Order: sequence, then structure tokens, then C-alpha cells
Amino acid sequence: MNYQRVRTVLVGFALAMTLGVVGCAASKEFTPEEFATITKDMTEAKVIEVLGKPKETVESLGSRRLFWVVNDKYYSISFTDGKVIAPLAHADKADYEMMMGLMKAMKAMPKP
Repeated sequence: MNYQRVRTVLVGFALAMTLGVVGCAASKEFTPEEFATITKDMTEAKVIEVLGKPKETVESLGSRRLFWVVNDKYYSISFTDGKVIAPLAHADKADYEMMMGLMKAMKAMPKP
């Protein structure tokens, strides 16, 4: 029996299972009702616990905005000092992309 080959197969299997579990956790799908439970002053850690890892995060001018896309619905939440300022369920993809673009544009601006 080739123990090196068996070991390689087992390590590969374990790695694949680990990545599968991590991938599932990162791509959690939430409902509009779950999103509605997000309230002002909720911590960022609690939001991520409820909604899962965001698709993208943009920081600018002391504010941080997390972005999610779930079942062709678009969401973002702004944070200051690690707490929710405003959750936003975007009307459509264009609205979502505009918000992300504004955040990225503000990030690129020179600081006063």
C-alpha cells in the first residue's frame, strides 16, 4: 500500500471539505425579513453574524459601508465607529452600483 498517496488523497479531501464549509459560510443568503432586523447602533460583528460576510467593503471619510447581493436583491449598510448608521435595501442594481461608486469616489478624494 502506498501510504504517501493515501496521505495525499486524505489531505486533499480534508482541504476540499474545509474550503467548502468556509465558502458556504461566506455566501450566506438572508431574507428581506432578516435584513429588516438590522437596526441603528447594532455592531458590525452582529450584522455579519446575522447577514454573513459582505460581498464588498468600502471605507471613506471615517465611514465604512458593507455591500451584499442576495437573490438579485441589493443591500448595503453604513457604519461609524463599528455601529450601524443606516441599513439600505437598494431599489435596484443601478442604485446599488451608484452607492458603491460614490463611496469609492469619496475614498479617492484627497483628505482635507
